[in-house]
Formats: sequence, structure tokens, C-alpha cells
Amino acid sequence: MSEQHQKPRPSERRRSPRVQAEHELTLTAQGQSDEGAFIARSIDVSLGGIYCNVDRHIELFSKLSIALTLPLFDEHDHRHLLRIPVEGVVVRMEPEEPESGRTEYACAVSFVHPDPDIELVIAKYILQTMARGMHS
Repeated sequence: MSEQHQKPRPSERRRSPRVQAEHELTLTAQGQSDEGAFIARSIDVSLGGIYCNVDRHIELFSKLSIALTLPLFDEHDHRHLLRIPVEGVVVRMEPEEPESGRTEYACAVSFVHPDPDIELVIAKYILQTMARGMHS
């Protein structure tokens, strides 16, 4: 993990814990077809949003559809992958402006009115991750 992702971020506004979540996700700008979708890699997740690496600059306040795959464990400790849909809005890009030739940006996406069932899945993932000692 790069140094940039390990240092504390200024003015933390998070109301719920965040946990490391290095998983693949698919982002699609709202209003575009699935052909406009691209793959990203999450860095961490909280009930309020997700921080991820993307291969392109995305304008601030862009609305995104996110397909996030999270591993969850059942009562028998069997691991299951759940792919969940959530809507979000880009609230931060690092760097803030597009750079010619750059192939990786860090992107913070705030979830927008997630379905309560989806929120429960994310909360369960966060709690299980924290219980397994893998939180950041």
C-alpha cells in the first residue's frame, strides 16, 4: 500500500468505522449504459461510503452506480461473496485535477440513500472485518 493511503486524512467526518476493503468493484456513471462501466479497487469502506483506486479522473459530484463484491461469513464460518448495488457521489479525487498519462487516481465516494438491506450487508461486513482484526 502506498504511503499516500496510510497517512491520516485531514478533517475526518466519518460517523461510522471504516475498514480496509481491498475488493473489486464496478463503477458506472449514472445515465450511461453498462458499456461505460469500469473496474476499480476499493481501499476501505464504511457505512457512509467507499474509498477506491480508479484508472481515470472522475469529476467531483458525479453520480455513480457501484457494484461492490463483499465477502461475508455465515454462522458456520463459510465465506460467501455478495455482489451488492449501491448509488454514490464522488466527493474527493486525488489528485484533484486530471493529469496527462496518469493511470491511477484515489476516489472517495459517498453512498446516497442506500437501501436498508444493503446497509445491513455493509454493516455486517464491517463488523465481521473488525472482529477478525483486519480494520484500519
